[in-house]
Amino acid sequence: MTATVVLALVVAADVARGARLAPRTRRALAALVVAAVGTTLIVGFGAHVVTVVVGAVAAAAWSLLVPQVGVATGAAAAPPRAWPAAALAVVLVAAALVPAPEPAGPLVDAWARTVPGRAGVPVAVALAVLVVLVGLTRTANLVTRAALARARRAPDGNVPGIDDAGRSTGRRPTGWRLAVRGRDVASLSPVEAPPEPRTGPVMRGGRYIGPLERVLVLLLALTGAYGVIAAVLAAKGVVRFPEISADRARGTKAEEFLVGSLVSWACAGAGVLLVRVSGLG
Repeated sequence: MTATVVLALVVAADVARGARLAPRTRRALAALVVAAVGTTLIVGFGAHVVTVVVGAVAAAAWSLLVPQVGVATGAAAAPPRAWPAAALAVVLVAAALVPAPEPAGPLVDAWARTVPGRAGVPVAVALAVLVVLVGLTRTANLVTRAALARARRAPDGNVPGIDDAGRSTGRRPTGWRLAVRGRDVASLSPVEAPPEPRTGPVMRGGRYIGPLERVLVLLLALTGAYGVIAAVLAAKGVVRFPEISADRARGTKAEEFLVGSLVSWACAGAGVLLVRVSGLG
């Protein structure tokens, strides 16, 4: 249960950081939420104080290194980082190897009186499922977006279509023009195409499809429906195939699809592994 406690605090910080508040207020809210969750884990589940402190430090470091996407931070956007996710994975693996005290407390007793508790489902597994479910909708989003942003970076370290302040330019180079002294005959210079007009409503389904896909993979894996998981993943590729085929010349859509999908599936797989390890006691 040690890894679950650490991850619970990181996920709690991510949930609080997603609030549409002023940066200073949001940081204070995240600290309060982490403190409340840590206290609940100690009092209600008998988590070790040292484990909670380590989790709080991990949550603070994660919040500093991985900024929330789509939420104003009051500063210029930081370059995308992929290594904090790897560092968090190492911390969770190390925590999983540390023996945890037997869960004890009022929340453990309350769980024992529920139907799943009476059926023999350990409280550690129930807690792990809850933490992983929330983490797959919040923290896993940050991991996937960081991996995609890292993959989109140009050799000079910039993200195509993003200025130095982290804002979208709305334009991308699409061709070249020969010009000498104002005449289109010789030297090469980039030509930028204007942004394509939007004729319909802006779809925001992408921010929901990823979390739903990860949650679905988790639930199917826990029930042993591995054939259904394969069908779901294959269906995703079929649905995206026309868009990928239309971008055959550049190939960026295929690369983006592979990077995003693999990282997303890896997060779901890690969640399944955490729940399985929690069930081992």
